[in-house]
Amino acid sequence: MVQRRTQPDSIRVRLQGQVIIIFALASILLVGMMALAVDVGFLLAECRQVQAAADAGVMAAAHASLMNMSNAEINAAGRDYGAFNADVPEGDVEVNRPPTEGRFAGNNDCIEVVITKDVQRFFLGAVYTGDWQVTSRAVAVVESAGVNVALLALNSDSGGIHTSGSSYFETIGGSMVSNFNINASGHSTFISSEHIHANDGILRSGTVITNAGGNVNESAPEVPDPLADLISPPSLPGSPGNIVPNVNPTNPGACATAPNWWNPSGTYVTTGTPGLYNCSLTITGANHGAFNFPNGNYRFNNSQLNLQYQNQSVNIDRGTWNFNGGNGLQLTGYPTTLDMRGGSYSFTNGARLNIGGNSHGNHIGGDFYFGGGGGFTAGGYNAVTLYPGTYIFDGGPGLNFSGNSTLNFAAGDYTFYFLNGADFTFSGSAVINANPGAYARMYFYGTNHNTSDLRMSGNSDMVMPSGQYYFDRGNFTASGSSKIRADNVFFYFTNG
Repeated sequence: MVQRRTQPDSIRVRLQGQVIIIFALASILLVGMMALAVDVGFLLAECRQVQAAADAGVMAAAHASLMNMSNAEINAAGRDYGAFNADVPEGDVEVNRPPTEGRFAGNNDCIEVVITKDVQRFFLGAVYTGDWQVTSRAVAVVESAGVNVALLALNSDSGGIHTSGSSYFETIGGSMVSNFNINASGHSTFISSEHIHANDGILRSGTVITNAGGNVNESAPEVPDPLADLISPPSLPGSPGNIVPNVNPTNPGACATAPNWWNPSGTYVTTGTPGLYNCSLTITGANHGAFNFPNGNYRFNNSQLNLQYQNQSVNIDRGTWNFNGGNGLQLTGYPTTLDMRGGSYSFTNGARLNIGGNSHGNHIGGDFYFGGGGGFTAGGYNAVTLYPGTYIFDGGPGLNFSGNSTLNFAAGDYTFYFLNGADFTFSGSAVINANPGAYARMYFYGTNHNTSDLRMSGNSDMVMPSGQYYFDRGNFTASGSSKIRADNVFFYFTNG
């Protein structure tokens, strides 16, 4: 007979207690692993979001750079997009140009965005109180596709390219680009051998033709200043005053108020007299050779020098001439000619140099100052050849050619100042020609309420002298059927 042995009750109770302890310990480990999985999973999800936000931020900063915005605007765009997409304060977004680390560190063509975000802890905080955050970094290389630019309107918020009437623009060997818009009306034609690009669209009114060898893009990216890394904005010289000495001769000049006051017969040379003229000097008559003014000091106070005769020439042999008030120097007749080169000439208090009638052989050069309403005007069927020198127009009409007059620039260096609203204008059928050896520096200094402009209108035709043209509160405008041709010229516009 086999007898079965049984365990005491105390042993069975002890075994049940061990199972409960093991299960409790395993449960703690299991719960901890589940808690860690929740926190780590959420951390990884936040990491993906922050990386996407860094990508968005660096793309926004790169786009701002391509739009030629300032460094402050580029940084603001990166921070704004990064913070919004990562749901963090802007202070947690760092924008660096150039990047501070990695293989693009120090490369100014690259932009870096770094975002750091604190991540919420669900269970981990019970056992870990240190940093729990994610950091993501993105880098963009900024490279403009670029175009060859022949005509560029650089400003992004004003100006642009604006045409009206029967306008015709053509660029050869380069694109036509506006960082603002192209505002065209009337019968405007734009032709480019490459591209026609406008950042803010092409506004059309009337018949507008665009013809490009490449593409016409009305929402093209802005083109950065191509000279920004090559030259600094020019420092314009200060506005000069009267460069012509003030003379007050004691000896009186020979005045005459009646025609033919010298009235000789035959062909010969008559000589004038340096001195102080408080009355007008009138030279008139016909077929009498030449009238010469020798080198010396001349001053006309509230009077004028009138050249009215025909088939004659008046020669001014240098000297210093002051025309103070009155009408200044007036030339009329057919075909009276004037030769005044190499001297110093001032026209103040409204006095002017005025060439009218039908005079075709006038030669003007030297140092000239026109102030207080004075200016240099020519109309009718006149022709003037200008010679190297300094020409200052301070207020008044400036340099004005109209009618069928012609202005020729001889070879040499010129300096022009147009100040306080004085303009360089030509209208009607006026023509301006330039010798290939002529080089001009023209400075247009206007005021807030009275710009100094280079303006052409009517059927005028201008071949610009090679050189540099600076506009400070001034404009270069063309209207009507006027034409401009230029080679080797530089334009700089500032202050509107």
